[in-house]
Amino acid sequence: MTVSERLIPGFSEHMRSEGAKKVPRAILSRAVAGIRGATIIINLPGSPRGAVESLDAIAELLPHAVAILHGARHDSESS
Repeated sequence: MTVSERLIPGFSEHMRSEGAKKVPRAILSRAVAGIRGATIIINLPGSPRGAVESLDAIAELLPHAVAILHGARHDSESS
């Protein structure tokens, strides 16, 4: 079953990259981010620590991503 309509590969790459700075095995994470309708879906790692660290890695990007999803232009300041 497909959950998302479009992937946001940059989020997944960034979460893995930041995680690998602390735990080399983080590059094996199945972290995925995508969009369905007007919703951003983020699949975080199963461990509580990994989930928090992954969310922390992209947290500052989320307001801009939500604004873009709702029609803002990429060059506007949305955060």
